[in-house]
Amino acid sequence: MTEDELVAEFARAWNTLDPEPIVACLAANAVYESQSVLEPLRGREAIAHYVRGKMATLRDQPAYAIRAELGRCGSQVGQRVSVLSAPEGQPCVLIWQGGSTEPDALVLLEVDGGEIRRVDICTVAPAPSTAERTGIYPGLPIRELE
Repeated sequence: MTEDELVAEFARAWNTLDPEPIVACLAANAVYESQSVLEPLRGREAIAHYVRGKMATLRDQPAYAIRAELGRCGSQVGQRVSVLSAPEGQPCVLIWQGGSTEPDALVLLEVDGGEIRRVDICTVAPAPSTAERTGIYPGLPIRELE
């Protein structure tokens, strides 16, 4: 799969709360890291366990529903993050949770050989507000968040 296809598959999995598409695309040694969690998850099995549990919780608590929108990283001129950089135009996923009016997180995938090697959930840098929105929510029958 291409990077764009994997990003769309990642968004679709969150919109449908079906973790298996993400799990199927993970490299054996993938890393899943969030700026709001201190320790990264390492390896397909650890990530699969986390994602399956998180999605099960969300299915049970509809008030915390997630919407995942396709996006493109915007201009990062003058910004450089020591751990992460988001080249302009890189496909990304914007995560909206609950009744948020602004995206809560920007998700960057590192892809190699048709597999997801790394997932970075960014809540601060790069800021979700820097991404270009598309209004496309794979797996959902809507085009724009209301």
